[in-house]
Amino acid sequence: MPGSTSANFHEGSRSEYLAQYVFASFGTAVAVPHQEDTGLDLYCTLTERLGQEIWPQAYFSVQVKSNATPWTFPAQQSVKWLIEHPLPVFLCVVNKVDVSLQIYHTSPRFQAWSLPPLPEKLELIPGTAGEGECVKWEGGTSYSLSAPILAFTLSEIHNETFREQVKDILKFWIEIEQENLKRVKNAILEFSMPHRYKTNAKGHGGKVTHWLVRPNPEETKRAILSLEVQLAWLAQTLWVNGDIPGAVRVALLHRHWFTDEDDHLARSLTQLNSELGHKLGKTNYVFQAIDELGESLDKKLEKVS
Repeated sequence: MPGSTSANFHEGSRSEYLAQYVFASFGTAVAVPHQEDTGLDLYCTLTERLGQEIWPQAYFSVQVKSNATPWTFPAQQSVKWLIEHPLPVFLCVVNKVDVSLQIYHTSPRFQAWSLPPLPEKLELIPGTAGEGECVKWEGGTSYSLSAPILAFTLSEIHNETFREQVKDILKFWIEIEQENLKRVKNAILEFSMPHRYKTNAKGHGGKVTHWLVRPNPEETKRAILSLEVQLAWLAQTLWVNGDIPGAVRVALLHRHWFTDEDDHLARSLTQLNSELGHKLGKTNYVFQAIDELGESLDKKLEKVS
């Protein structure tokens, strides 16, 4: 109604203002306008001071809540959006009564990724401060976020020593998220995180890695396709830098997966294979040398298979 606004909407906005102020203490924090909001409230950076300038070290995003109720994704498309979001994601719960914040990792999204098919819904449940633990390999659609990775009051963040400690812990968890995001991008059905951790401290006890032992052929093919550009680049780079044995080994793997059937992929190493053919006197067709090397290897491996 003109001249008024929603009471609940305004309370949520106050939480976002407070969270933005706090995250701006570590770098930059840009609030998403409500009319543009698709699920995350802040886009942030951690910065490092060099002389009179600050430089971004890492990028991340934050969802802000004004209570510790579960963060719910009610449809598979919403779950897919969360998993594939290209930045680290943190959940921030603001308590306006004592002006405190609790910040949670979102590692269960990667466990959901590593166990296809994606669930029809997902529920992330904030825990209480203290000792945190790795996501349990239990399946289902509801996951505990365990203990917050950080918990502090607004007054504490004004202490420079504590603020630097918070930045260091955030950077630690951002790196965990980045490792898992690489796996998602490359279709590797696996995720890792610290075995245990404490609120306001880094993880300890090593990392736990979970993976799907026997993905189906279609999932395996997606992971293989994600390697084509890297293999082609690596083979060519090794070749021009004189590591011929290394280049040929990579080219063999590339040829094994990307044949004439994948014409545009096979051609990406045409020059290397042509030069290899000339060096070995195999010039009937571009891939003669690499094909004969592959056939020779296949014969030796017949005893293994």
